[in-house]
Order: sequence, then C-alpha cells, then structure tokens
Amino acid sequence: MFKAVAVSTLVSLLTLVPYGLAAIQVKPDGVFGGFLVNPVDGFSYLAKMRQGYEGQWLFRLPYTVEPGEGTFIFIYFLFLGHLSRWMGIPSIYLYHLVRFLGSVFMYSTAFILVAKLLRTKILRWWAYGILLVGGGFGWIGLPFGLLASDLWIVESIPFLTAYANAHFPLAAALFLALVLIMLLKNRASYLDMSAAILLSTLLAAIQPFSMVTLFVFLFLWLVWETWIEAKEREGFLWKNAMRGKWLLYLAMMAGALPWFIYDYWVTVHHPQIAAWNAQNVTPSPPIFNYILGFGGIFILAIFGIVKGQFRTKREERLLLVWVIAQALLLYAPFDLQRRLSLGLYFALVILAIITLDKIKLNPRKLHLVLPVLLILSIPSNLVVIGSGIAGVIKKDPFVVLDKNEMKAYQWLSSNADQDEIILAGPSAGNRIPAFANLRVFYGHPFETVNAEEQRIFVEEAFSAENFHDRSIEELQRIGVSYVFYGPEERALGRPEWLEILEVIYVSGEYSIYEISTP
Repeated sequence: MFKAVAVSTLVSLLTLVPYGLAAIQVKPDGVFGGFLVNPVDGFSYLAKMRQGYEGQWLFRLPYTVEPGEGTFIFIYFLFLGHLSRWMGIPSIYLYHLVRFLGSVFMYSTAFILVAKLLRTKILRWWAYGILLVGGGFGWIGLPFGLLASDLWIVESIPFLTAYANAHFPLAAALFLALVLIMLLKNRASYLDMSAAILLSTLLAAIQPFSMVTLFVFLFLWLVWETWIEAKEREGFLWKNAMRGKWLLYLAMMAGALPWFIYDYWVTVHHPQIAAWNAQNVTPSPPIFNYILGFGGIFILAIFGIVKGQFRTKREERLLLVWVIAQALLLYAPFDLQRRLSLGLYFALVILAIITLDKIKLNPRKLHLVLPVLLILSIPSNLVVIGSGIAGVIKKDPFVVLDKNEMKAYQWLSSNADQDEIILAGPSAGNRIPAFANLRVFYGHPFETVNAEEQRIFVEEAFSAENFHDRSIEELQRIGVSYVFYGPEERALGRPEWLEILEVIYVSGEYSIYEISTP
C-alpha cells in the first residue's frame, strides 16, 4: 500500500507541473490565470472561495446583478475560502494544493478497490497504471472532427479529474470509499455506520449527483444479492448476511438525504438559484463519444459482460450492476447527465482486466496486451495537457491575463465599494468576481441569471449604435457604479456615453470609469 500511495503522490505531483510551467512561461508580460482546463468554471470557483475568504458561509451568486439571499450551497468552496484566510495562502495556491491532496486520496482509494477485486499482483498494477494515467481513444477521433468524452468531460477520466479542478478528485475518492465500505463490511458496526454517514454527507455536499449514482446501483446490487442470499439460505432478509449491508446503505441515505432535501428546497423557493438551476444543463454527448472516450477498456469490459463472465462472485456482480446502471443514468431524463459519469471509468477498468484474466490468455499474450492497452490510453491525456500549454505559449487570453488587466482587478479589490455593480465584457465579467467583491451583469453561462439576455445587454451597452439612445441614464437606473473598459470592450465598440464619465483608473489599455449617482 505504501508503494501505491507513493505512486499516487508522484502522479498527482506531475499534474501540477504544467501549471507551474505555465506560470513561468507567461512572465514578464502576462499573468497565468491558474487554469488550463475550463477557465470559465475555474474563475467561478475562485469567486466562490472569495466569498468564504470574506467570512461568508452563505453563498450568493456573484455573476448576477440581484443575487438574492445567501444559501448554504457550494459549501466546499466557501470552506476553502475561509481556509485560505486562516492559513494566509492565496486562493489559487490553496486551490491547487487541495486538488493535489484530493488526487492522492482518489488514486490511493482506487488502489484499495483494485487490490480487493483483482486476483494477482501483476493485474492489479496494470489496472492501477491505467487508472493513474489512462484515458480512451479520443485522440484517434480528432483527425475526423470527433470530440470524444475523454478530451473534455472531466468527470469521466480519473487523470482529467485529478488534472482539472479541486472538488472532483475528492468527490471521486469519497465515491470509491463508500463502494469499499459496502464491499468490505458484512456487519454494520456503529463505527462503520458512522463512517458511511460522514462520507455520504461530505459527498452530497461536494458533488450530490454522485450520490444519485451510488444510490441507484447499490440498491440494485443489494436487491440482487439479497435475492441470491435468500434463495440459498431460505432465510428472511433481516436474518441473512445482507442485513449489515442494507444497514450501511440506509446510513448512506441518512447522510445524504438532508442535503438533497435542502438543495431541492432552495432550487424551488430561491428565485435566483431556481433561475440558475434552470440554465445549468449539461447533457451527455451521443453515445459513440463515450464509447470512443472510454476506448479499449470499454471494449474489453463489454466483451466480458456479453460473455456472462461476471455472475459468479459478489464483487463482480457489483461491478456489473455499477457499469450497466451508471451507463443508463448517463441518458436518464435529467438535466445534468454527464455529471453522472464520475466513477464509471474505475469500474470499467477493473472489469476489463478481469475479462483478460478470465479468458485465460497465455502469459506472453497477456504481457503484450496489457502494455498496449495502457499505451493506447495515454495520448488523449497528452492532448489535453498539450492544448492547454499551447494556449499559454500563444498567450491565449482565455488562459493568460494581461499584467495590466490583473493590476486593474487588484485595484478594484482595494478601492471599489464592496458589492457594487460593474459593467464589463463577458471575459472580464467572468474574472472580476474572482478578484474583487463586485457584481457583474454577465460572467457565466449558468450562474448569471437570464444569462443570454444579460450577455446581449452587455454587448449592446458597449456598442454605440445599439445603446446610444439609452446611454448613461439606463446604467444609473440599474445601479451601475463602475465601467471596466479594456481590449475586449473596445472590440465591442466605443460608446459616446463613456466620454462623459470620470476615469478613476488607467493602466495600459485598461481603464475604469465611475458612474455618479443621479
């Protein structure tokens, strides 16, 4: 186990290297934003952490003009913000530190699961190697214009989970820990039940959709196992060996259900959160994207399932139900389908290796197939890393901030009145709440209420042709206190109303204007 933790730590450290190289590469003219995958969401995480840094335990939407009352959601990022303040560590550094620690936890827990379910040491380590650095065959589809799931759905591949953000690795580790509790424990002691309640509470708070996946496939598996047990022993449910597992399942439900009930209540009764939730739609791509994205391990796992290889052992039946149920959930009538992909790759890899074991390949063939399976699963992750680094080298504004842009954000943080409204272009609107306690018209496609309408408003506001007749009076009526004007906003237009405002800050191409109260 020590060796597995050491390897987990090494791979997790390696996920930090591209970020360090990016920070060095952009100097002295730019500032690395801190994100190589999906910066739009990345800055929204920092904006949530900022609220915690300022002492808040109730979340308010930072990307909307009227955020409404605070709610007890996104508690993990609020906690990280508090932790940043307590430890005196900048938020972006703490963010990547907990990403690293969560990744070590995820990989180490995965090794325990692999060790429990695979027969020999060599099979365990090959499976673990694939889980550490493997992906699918998305790299093969790129020349044909296909964007497979392993190139962009962060939850679907453990390496991307470790590489991209701070909360998915921890969520995956908790997910696997709950599976292990269910597998390893036949009797539900008070300690076991307490652990199940604690872990499910944490997972429901961090990534509640993963608890949905667990509830579904564990319930189906427990029903199957209970039926088998009752048939063999001719005993009633609560007198057979499944009693302890059912109690653990109920303990998991007891930990998670309060969060589900509260989240549901908030999305129904909080107007702004309800509007945000209505926009928060993440459907699964066509099924072929997943097949290509899971690659060789999917092909082997499905081969084993079709051949009926996984019905003789309890652990294998768990994997079978896990894969089938989770695959179906990816296309359930649910707005957040692809969020339910977290955890599936672990089960597929283990099933794939068990399949190779069961078909009794001779050692020479097995030692050929396993390295090929691993090698072919790596390039997609290299594509993801390479695309981020290429963006840094090209100074892509999506990942690299102009140094004067960052200075402007820092000035706003120190000098602008807290919780005031600032008018800025979409990119600046996404970043400002991460660095200053201000609200924006538009900054995130989900977290800005009426996002499309607000985005159009921002673009028209900076377009002299379309906004001239409303001009400054419209902004005063809404309550705008500041206007952020940089290259992005200049590309939208040079409105006449901007000429009558007072310039309160200038750095390079970035200016900040103040709108006086009428």
